[in-house]
Amino acid sequence: MAEYDRAQTAFHDNRERLKSERLAREAADPAGGKLVVPTPQLPDDTPIEKLRLTTRMREALHAGGLRTAGEIRDKSDQQLLAIRDLGSGSIAHLRASLGMTPVHAARQAENSNT
Repeated sequence: MAEYDRAQTAFHDNRERLKSERLAREAADPAGGKLVVPTPQLPDDTPIEKLRLTTRMREALHAGGLRTAGEIRDKSDQQLLAIRDLGSGSIAHLRASLGMTPVHAARQAENSNT
């Protein structure tokens, strides 16, 4: 029974530690740590950590040196495709959710107007 009691105490201590860390993070962050859904109206200075993206996409964007929604909007499809772990589906999702026209579609529209 002593083994069970030690395990229960360790579990309780760890749960309380995690709770206090979460509360400290929430107190330091006025938004409460909530993620926002990427939308076309989102300000350019919104950090990528605040966007509701998959972990893979968020980590790939960070590895590519991007930190804000505006930096994503400034990149062309080719520049985004050059980032490891970002494929055409991920880029299409980013462009659609951030309200951006894919660069290749914009070029096709320009060519059809001339």
